Amino acid sequence: MISASVPRRVGLQVGVSAALRPAAIAALFGAQAIHVRAMIDHAPSWPAAGAFFLLLAVAEGSAAAWLLLAPSRRAAHAAIVLSFVTMAVWAVSRTTGLPVGPHPWLAEPIAAPDGISTALEMLTAIALVAWLRPVDSAASPPVARRWWAGVAIASVAAITYLGLVLPAHSVSTLH
Repeated sequence: MISASVPRRVGLQVGVSAALRPAAIAALFGAQAIHVRAMIDHAPSWPAAGAFFLLLAVAEGSAAAWLLLAPSRRAAHAAIVLSFVTMAVWAVSRTTGLPVGPHPWLAEPIAAPDGISTALEMLTAIALVAWLRPVDSAASPPVARRWWAGVAIASVAAITYLGLVLPAHSVSTLH
């Protein structure tokens, strides 16, 4: 059920559009799972990084739950901002390096899990921006909506699985 703060959309539930919010929710939960793994990997060598990944995972899970249980424009905007901030931190850490940590200003190598997590963050932002836009077409039957939502969730689950099982060592470097 969409709360009153989300404008009524005729047709947003049509076809692929029906999968936008479920895809964003699944992508947030997927990024959360990968960030929990990052927390476990980073905490022993740099506890502050472990704490950062823990807070990020909690924020992503909270945003996903908010969109699931009380979808609204405010929830979508919060998730979009969270995703863009996360992508920005990742981009800086992989290009110029972060100004803090054991190796300040040293760019980190790109590894499969962090690349996949960033792709999930991008999917979250794109899906929610599209979800917020009205569509001018007739609503589709509930079976079609459920089918497209299922396709989106299964796709995100498969991508998340790869982010969790692929090695966390670098696949390339930028420095």
